[in-house]
Amino acid sequence: MSLDILLSVLGEDPKSLVIDRTLSSSINALIPFSRLKQRANLHNVYWFQDSLNVTIDTSMTFLIRSELQNISLLDKRIKELMALNEGVQIDVVITDDYARSFKHEMERVGILGEIFTVKEWKLWLDLDGMMSLNLKQLESLYLYKTPSSPFKLASLLNEHLKRHPEMRITQILSKGLNSSKFVQIFKDLRENEVSQMSMEEKREFLKIEHGLYEKLSSGKQCDLIVLERNLDFMSVVLPQLSYSGVIDEIAGIDVNTIVLDDETIYLSLGEESGDNIYDSLKYMNFGMACDYLNTEAKSLQSQYDLLVKRVEVSSNLVSELQQLEFLKKEVSTHTKISESILQKISDSSRFNELLELHQNIILQNIGYSTSISKVLDLIYQLFPVNDILRLLSIVSIVFGGLREKDFQSLSNEIIESYGIKYLLVLQNLLKVGVLSIRGDPSIIKNFNSLNSAMHLLPSDGDPDDLLANVMAYRGYVPLVARILEKTLSANDRASWRDVDLSSILGKVVDERMVKDVKLGGALQKNSTVFIVMIGGITHSELAAIRQFEERFEKKYGVKKSVVVLTDGFVNAGDLLKSVSG
Repeated sequence: MSLDILLSVLGEDPKSLVIDRTLSSSINALIPFSRLKQRANLHNVYWFQDSLNVTIDTSMTFLIRSELQNISLLDKRIKELMALNEGVQIDVVITDDYARSFKHEMERVGILGEIFTVKEWKLWLDLDGMMSLNLKQLESLYLYKTPSSPFKLASLLNEHLKRHPEMRITQILSKGLNSSKFVQIFKDLRENEVSQMSMEEKREFLKIEHGLYEKLSSGKQCDLIVLERNLDFMSVVLPQLSYSGVIDEIAGIDVNTIVLDDETIYLSLGEESGDNIYDSLKYMNFGMACDYLNTEAKSLQSQYDLLVKRVEVSSNLVSELQQLEFLKKEVSTHTKISESILQKISDSSRFNELLELHQNIILQNIGYSTSISKVLDLIYQLFPVNDILRLLSIVSIVFGGLREKDFQSLSNEIIESYGIKYLLVLQNLLKVGVLSIRGDPSIIKNFNSLNSAMHLLPSDGDPDDLLANVMAYRGYVPLVARILEKTLSANDRASWRDVDLSSILGKVVDERMVKDVKLGGALQKNSTVFIVMIGGITHSELAAIRQFEERFEKKYGVKKSVVVLTDGFVNAGDLLKSVSG
């Protein structure tokens, strides 16, 4: 586990810790800081981003991200410490994101000689059926084309299967260049794992495979679907409408932390958190979540008033009263969050107007030329530049790219209105494939064909469509949710026979990983499905997946437990930041 690795690299010797502030939410989700101080034998904890004008007589350990921009700051902090504490022992623990490059740069600038040890920490979080590296990898994936996440995610899945030896991947379904890389890396890791087993371990491994997944089997399944971000940039640039998605876009969610109006709010995460309110809200449509909060507040207050009277008679009800007080506090917290978000939306540029325009474009209620004119009008009104870039991206995806002359004129207007730096942003949006010029290769060759095949723009009145009314987006179903729906069956093994992705560039893999035997009625319907999203997933995509999971079980009486592995959560702001240079 990530926490076990962290405690191991920190060790038990007494020390003070200098921690990268960007890691605080991840660590807090793994272990409260008070317990970390105790278990890692920490005297004091300091922030890496703050000056270290402290005198100590013990060792000092830095826990930081292996991002190259941290090199100069690390050099500065070490010099600060050594100026005041000549004999201090300095250890450094870095995340394994870019560990090799980081160590090389440490040696180049001359700080490696001042450090006693340099250790790596493999950071990942396992929360709510999602295993996340908590990384932002869009630049390395699509801008610099030096991706590390396929290997990291393949290693993460392999480690998970090692911890659960009863599990086998029975079918691999993948689409995309980086997805194909992941599949090959994962297969190599598994083959290497088996080759290093002793004869006894190998017999046990094969016994499980034959006994649970093949002809002697109960017909267990464990499917693996591998996708990557550039297959569906639409889900990133469209406004998210799930409760967690709206909050992430407006305020940002860092694992379990929200900062609203300079106030830090911590969300309780995980099955043991007790925050049933957030568990109930996060996958809802934001508007429905607000209604739910109002109803829940009234209900809890009524229960509380009634219980207070009963407690006066029976002291046995005190714990029940405390639980109600906790729930009331959680409802109050989320009411405060939702009210603040609604205020920010109403204060911003015309949210509903943009939402309506997005809808008209994706449904093609207005044509290409009208859409371009609308974008120009908003530029002249000096709408926020991110809104302009998102809108332009939607137009490009829906209409199969921008005409060369339109791209040039829009570029000129954007640069004139918002600054020369957006020339690089526009060029990078072309490079990563969010924007395209007609006639040039694009990831989505024809959005209309993709929609026709995958039903991304459903009608509201189809009772058999489990994704028609998830309302994670307005009028749009994320591609990952549609692929999941069309892949799974209540009575048969997973298959891509109903999945038509011919309108998207990229290699397809459809490979059975266990012997193909006829199981008939022995096929187990309940199963685990791993979805790997290389490049990140939005909160609203996850909301659509969870709603589908719930509706599938309700309709068919079959439980498909969906486990998502990804770099981390991503939103439109992250995408635009990744192309800003």
